[in-house]
Amino acid sequence: MSRQHAVILSVTLLMLTAVTGCRTSEPLERMAIAPWPCVMEVAYTPEAIRVDGIMDEASWQNAQPVFFMDDIDPPNRNTARVWVLWDKQYLYFAFSVKDSSLRATHTEHDTAFSGDDGVEILIDTRLDRSDKWLQDDYCWHVNLNDAILDSRGTSDGKIDNSWNGNALSKTVIAGTLNDDRPDEGYITEMAVPWTDLGVSGLDKGIEIGLDLCVNDFDENSDTCQYFDWCKSKALYQPSGFGLARLVRQMEIPARKPSSERLLW
Repeated sequence: MSRQHAVILSVTLLMLTAVTGCRTSEPLERMAIAPWPCVMEVAYTPEAIRVDGIMDEASWQNAQPVFFMDDIDPPNRNTARVWVLWDKQYLYFAFSVKDSSLRATHTEHDTAFSGDDGVEILIDTRLDRSDKWLQDDYCWHVNLNDAILDSRGTSDGKIDNSWNGNALSKTVIAGTLNDDRPDEGYITEMAVPWTDLGVSGLDKGIEIGLDLCVNDFDENSDTCQYFDWCKSKALYQPSGFGLARLVRQMEIPARKPSSERLLW
C-alpha cells in the first residue's frame, strides 16, 4: 500500500468512527469497506408505554420513525414506518404498515407463520456484526393475530426456536383478515424486555445491531413479499444490520399528541 493510500484509508476510518461510534470486533480494513447500511437514534421515553396498538402516548408522537417499502409497483406497494423507544425495562417498537390485503391464520406461539402478514425484529446485542447467528442474536416474528415466534442464535451459528422470551405485542388492523375486501393496513406495538437480551446497566450511548422487517402474503400467493429497513438479503446475518444508538432526547421539534393512528 502506498503512503498516499494509507493516509486516505486512515482518514476514512476516522470519519466512520466519528459518524457511527462503531463498537465492533471486525478488522478495521473491513469496516472501511462495510459501513453501517442504516443508523437510527432511539429516544428515551419518560412515560410508561401501553402496548395496545394505539400509539397515543406523547413519546411516540415526538419520536422520529424510519421508513422503508417493498419493490412492488404502485398502487399495490406496501410501506412501513417504524418508531423505536427505550426505558430501563423495555425496548419499544411500533410498526405502521400500509397493506391492502391483510392475511393471518395462525394463533399459536412458536408456529411457522407461512402465509401470514406480520413484522420481524432482529437484534445483535453485542454488535459484533457476525455473518453467523450467535448466542447474542435474537429474533421475534409477530403476525396479525399477535402470535409470536421468537428465537436466538447458538454458539455454532444455528437458529434455536426453542428459546422463549417475554416480549409483549398488540396489533390493531384497519380492515378485515383473509378476504378479498380492500384493507388499509395495521399497527403492531411491541415491548422487548432488556432482561431477554441479557443487557444491563442501561444508559444513553449504548449501541446494538438492528434490522426491522415486514412479511407480506397477498391473496392466493405462496410468495412472501419480504422487505426490511436495511435492505438485507440474508435475515440471520448481523453483518447486514443497521446501528441503533440509545439517546436521551431526539434533536427534533416536539409535536402535539394526535388522534391519528395509522400514520402512513
